[in-house]
Amino acid sequence: MIVMASMLILSAVTHGQENLLKGTNFGEGLSGWGGVASDDKKGVAVVDLPEGKKGLQLTRKAEGSVGIDQTVTLKPMTVYRLSVTGFGKAHAGMRLRPASSKDAEYAKVFKAWVITTSPLPVCEKPQTTEVLFDSGLKADSAIAMVYLAEPKELESYTITAVSLTEVGSSKAADDETIILHLGDSFSAGVYLSTPERLQTKLQDKLIKELPGRKFRQINLAADGEYIKELLTSTGYRRVVRENYPRIDIAIIRYGGNDSRFGTAEDFKKQMATLCDNLVKDYPNIKIVLSNGIYVKGWDDVNKQYAAFWQVPRDLAKERSLPLIDIYARFEKEQSDKLTIAPDNMHPSAAGVAVMADEECAVLKTLLTTPTSSPTPAKAATIAP
Repeated sequence: MIVMASMLILSAVTHGQENLLKGTNFGEGLSGWGGVASDDKKGVAVVDLPEGKKGLQLTRKAEGSVGIDQTVTLKPMTVYRLSVTGFGKAHAGMRLRPASSKDAEYAKVFKAWVITTSPLPVCEKPQTTEVLFDSGLKADSAIAMVYLAEPKELESYTITAVSLTEVGSSKAADDETIILHLGDSFSAGVYLSTPERLQTKLQDKLIKELPGRKFRQINLAADGEYIKELLTSTGYRRVVRENYPRIDIAIIRYGGNDSRFGTAEDFKKQMATLCDNLVKDYPNIKIVLSNGIYVKGWDDVNKQYAAFWQVPRDLAKERSLPLIDIYARFEKEQSDKLTIAPDNMHPSAAGVAVMADEECAVLKTLLTTPTSSPTPAKAATIAP
C-alpha cells in the first residue's frame, strides 16, 4: 500500500531513479545518517528481514526522542520525492525540512515544512508513504528524517526502505494552474493522515470536475500562522515572493489566530495588504478568500470569532473577489462530525472533505466563466 503525502500535489508525476540518500542498504552500514547510536533509552539497530534482506529498527526504551536524519543537497526549481516503507507498532513519522545557504532566515520562516511531515502507518506489514516537495528558487539543502513520534510510547518501528529521488523540474507548464494555499492549521491539517488533507482532497475533486486540466497545489499554511506574522516576519517575501515565480490562484484562509493579535478591523487591513502584495507580485493572479468554521453546539466560540469570519465576506464583496464561505456551509450541515471533537474547532477528515467541496465549486466557476479564463500569473520579480 502506498500513501501519498505532500505539500505539493501535481496532476501527474514521474518516478525518479537515483536515490540521493546514503546508507539505505542497511546491511552495508549506516554511513550518512545521524542519530544511529543506541543507548539505554533508545535502540537503532539493523535487523534481519525475510528473504535475506535487512531493515533498520527504531526502538524507544524510555521517554525521549528517537530518529535518524540526513542532510542532502537540492537543486532549485525541482520536485523531490521522499519515500519511506516500514511497519511496526510505534507511531512513526517522516519529514523533509528545507534550508537555503543563500538565506539563513529562510529555514526559520518556512513554517510550511510541517506539510512535508507525514505520519507513517501503524501496521504489521510494510507500507509505503511518500512526500513530494518543490524546492522553489531558494532551498538548496534539506534534512530528511524518520522518527518515532510519541515521546512516551515504548514501541518499535522498522524501516525497510527509504529514498529521496528527483522527480523532475518544477517549472510550471503553460497549461498548468498553480494553486497556492495560505492560512493556518485549518488549511494545513497536519493532525490528519495526509491523504485526508485539504490539498489532496481538492486536487482529486478538481481533476474529476475539470478533466483534462492540470493543477498543482502548493500548501504553505502552517499551524499558528496569522497574517500580521506572515507580513512582518518577512515570511511572505522569503517563502512566497522570492521562492515561487508563478502563482495563478491564491486561496487565503486566516482569522483564528489573528483574533489573538488585534481587532477584526486590524485583521481586515492586514488581509487587504496581503491581497495587494499578491496582486503586485503576481499581476494576473486570481485571489479567493475564505473564512473559518462554525462549530455545532459551541455558540460562545462561534460568537467569539464571528467578526473575524465576517472579514473575508466583507473584503470579498468590496473587491469583487470569490468567497468560500466555510462557516455558512458548516452551519447549514449542523453536524458534530465535521470537527475533531465537540470542544475542538479544527475540521475532521469529514470536515476537510466538505471544505474541499466548497473550494472546488468556487474554483470550478472561477476557471470556467468566460471572463475568468485562466491566464497564467506573471512571474514574480525576484529582488537580487
